[in-house]
Amino acid sequence: MKNKKWYVISTFVLGCIVVNFAGRILSDRLQLPLWLDSFGTVTAAYVLGPFCAAMVGMTVNLTYGILYSWTNMFYAVVSAMVGITTGICVKKGFLKNLYGVLSTSFLIAVLSVTLSVPLNYLYCDGSTQNIWGDGVIESMEKVGFNSFFSHCMGQFYLDFLDKVITIVLVVSLIKLLQKKIVSKRQHTLLMMFLCILVLGVLRGETVTAKTVTEQEDYSSYLQTVYGRENGIPGGCANDIVQTKDGVLWIGTYGGLYRYNGTKFQWINEYESIKTVNCLYTDEEGRLWVGTNDSGLSIFINDTVANVITEKQGLASDSVRCITQCADGNYYVGTAGALSIVTLAGGLNVKKTMEDIVYVRDTVGLDYLPEGLRDVALTRLAYPEAALKELGQLMASPLGKSGVNHRLRKLSEIAQGLREQQGGASRYD
Repeated sequence: MKNKKWYVISTFVLGCIVVNFAGRILSDRLQLPLWLDSFGTVTAAYVLGPFCAAMVGMTVNLTYGILYSWTNMFYAVVSAMVGITTGICVKKGFLKNLYGVLSTSFLIAVLSVTLSVPLNYLYCDGSTQNIWGDGVIESMEKVGFNSFFSHCMGQFYLDFLDKVITIVLVVSLIKLLQKKIVSKRQHTLLMMFLCILVLGVLRGETVTAKTVTEQEDYSSYLQTVYGRENGIPGGCANDIVQTKDGVLWIGTYGGLYRYNGTKFQWINEYESIKTVNCLYTDEEGRLWVGTNDSGLSIFINDTVANVITEKQGLASDSVRCITQCADGNYYVGTAGALSIVTLAGGLNVKKTMEDIVYVRDTVGLDYLPEGLRDVALTRLAYPEAALKELGQLMASPLGKSGVNHRLRKLSEIAQGLREQQGGASRYD
């Protein structure tokens, strides 16, 4: 009987982990203003207590970090806190009414903000990793709130809403089960069914309406897989391009690889291309390499000719995409903002400096709102400072996203002035 009990408990814990993991994936795919990754944690806290709930929550973060992004592992402490706090509140009887649910959700949200915001600044440039939370941050900074306070409120918005919905649903389901509508044996079966149902929904999300042609069987085609075992030690391929000489270039988190049709060559002699996010080849045959943390490198004749980082004016050293427009400029999407690179007359990164100077010479900086005037004066004083450093140098310190927003606003004002040819009254 004892072994049977442990079997039931183990199955239950595994079901809680699966539900958490599935909820997190569903939230990411649907871009919901919720995390949906604590249903299993709250359930485990209600049934098995704080310790088991903490283990369930931490397991999901560690697994998600291994499979997707290693930064998720650091948030395991947040999940552990959710499990422990919920378990204690259950034992104290706080979840017996709506007031208790709201109070518990508020407490968890406050603790989550306390733990998550520092981690957000350390590993995600302050981002909540949710478009809704980041939207709250940007909106609050836009109306003039302090950057740190804005980041805290963006995180609180997500955590409080998520925990209220999660706890209400879990408590309602458990109370339903406690009314003996189903037997104890069926409890485990019901949990397993719910796990299978959630995973089925997730699987269905990936299967779109396909035509008959798209559903053809391609198993008869010759396929060769290149991975860690046979050619690309760097792991998954983030991007692939072909230069005019017929060479394929593969960008991975393990670096850049050159493939000539017969063998792979690891390009490991350059410090600037250790982790590659994206690649681009222009009409001149140059290879542009966007990295995760070392900026942008330009290859000419298999040699790095230029490296562009935040020190040269790039919005961020984390480059996400690269393309060239009809105007001849190269548009580089980064984790911080969009940067425009031009090679006319030499390598240059277009910054907001020229826009600030134009506004100053046209209408004067006194016409700008205080916040915009502050960032404009600081940029003029420190033209080479990166966005994060620039925010720290301002009279009223501001986060990287806040600085970026104000610089974009300055560029919009400059463009408006150019179009209006001296329409200073528009910004008066």
